[in-house]
Amino acid sequence: MQWRRFKRPRLLREDQIQSLIEFARDERVKTSIASLMDMTEEGDNAMTDPAVWLATQGVEVPEGFSAVITKDISISKPVDPASLGIPGPHWIPYDLRFTSCRTYVVATKDGEGKTTGYHTETVCLGIEVVGSRQLGPL
Repeated sequence: MQWRRFKRPRLLREDQIQSLIEFARDERVKTSIASLMDMTEEGDNAMTDPAVWLATQGVEVPEGFSAVITKDISISKPVDPASLGIPGPHWIPYDLRFTSCRTYVVATKDGEGKTTGYHTETVCLGIEVVGSRQLGPL
């Protein structure tokens, strides 16, 4: 097995966080992105070069960041579920997680009832169903 070294993600400075919040709350961003739902050709241009397209809409991407515009299934218009498919062959729509688990030490006994050792047993009293997030650009 070969180990890969990953770079630690850099933390954002407070001013960067504020500029991203302002960008996300900008009414021009919201209306521009919403307009893409009705214009397929405009949407193709926006996905090709999002920064240029946003600039034509009067919106500037905060310095040090890039914009990515993709088609997503989370739209307000009805979509035929059969046309969606799944994101990949190993994707599952939900995870089952065991909750309220307790681990106990139990004595192992032989045929005569003598303790020969100990082992652990885990008992879970609950199950939680958690939806899996669809993978996409981060």
